Amino acid sequence: MALTYDPRTMGTGFPDIDAQHQELIARLGRLLDGMSEGRGQSELLPLVDFLADYTVKHFGHEEACMQRHQCPVAAANKAAHAKFLGTVASFRKRLEQNGPSVALVLEAQRELSDWVRNHIVRTDTHMRACALEHSGS
Repeated sequence: MALTYDPRTMGTGFPDIDAQHQELIARLGRLLDGMSEGRGQSELLPLVDFLADYTVKHFGHEEACMQRHQCPVAAANKAAHAKFLGTVASFRKRLEQNGPSVALVLEAQRELSDWVRNHIVRTDTHMRACALEHSGS
C-alpha cells in the first residue's frame, strides 16, 4: 500500500516539519515505485543513505521544537526516534553484508512505511496543540 501524506491526519501545525514529512514520504514512494518497476533493489541504498542524513536533521529539529513548546509527547517521540535510528542502522548493515535482496527490499518498504505512517499519525500530530497554543489561537 502506497504511503501518501494527508494533512488532515498527518499535519503537525508546523509547516517546516510537515514539509520534511512530505519529503520523507516522497522518498519512500520512490522505493515503492521502483519495486513496481523491477528496480526496488537499486532504490534501497539511496533511500537508506537519505534516511541516515534526514533522521539526524529532522529528528533533532522536531525534538527541539517539541521541547521548546513543551509538547507532552516529547519524551516518547525522542525514544521512538532512537529506535528508528537503530532500524535504519540495521538495514544499512544488512545491505553492506548481503546486498539488496528482494526480501530485504520488501521488508524495508513495509517496515519503514509502517513506522513513518504510525509515528506521524500517533505521535507527531500531537504537535498541533502546541502549534495552536504557540500561535495564540
